[in-house]
Amino acid sequence: MTLPLFFNIFNLYIRKGGIVALTGAHYEGGADLVYTFIPSLSTVDKLYGIVLIALAVFAIIVRFQLAQFKKTGPKFYLLLLLISGIASLIYLIAAGAIVSDFGIEIEYSSQISQLIVSAALLVANYIYFQKRSNLFVN
Repeated sequence: MTLPLFFNIFNLYIRKGGIVALTGAHYEGGADLVYTFIPSLSTVDKLYGIVLIALAVFAIIVRFQLAQFKKTGPKFYLLLLLISGIASLIYLIAAGAIVSDFGIEIEYSSQISQLIVSAALLVANYIYFQKRSNLFVN
């Protein structure tokens, strides 16, 4: 496996996702304060962090499936994209519901546009792998 791919998997799923969610680093130093007033948000963040780290492990498995042209490779890749999008959506809904109980409004536009792009990526990759299904026979 190439170093840039390992870095991308580590960077996206673990460093920018899992560890940030587990530690509350996305609150920019205010995690203790946020979790003091909204303790249930800590649980949601930690669960999401664990899911992202599990997705990192799955991403490595998927990478090897694709590199070896395994028949399950494209299906696993599409499943990775789907689970990642669903996990983001569930996190967004759960966190939004929790903070709305405290009168805090969340701006959803960037998250929604990110989910739309993810859905488009899923469709594009489905079409891509359908056209190349004859390559994945191992």
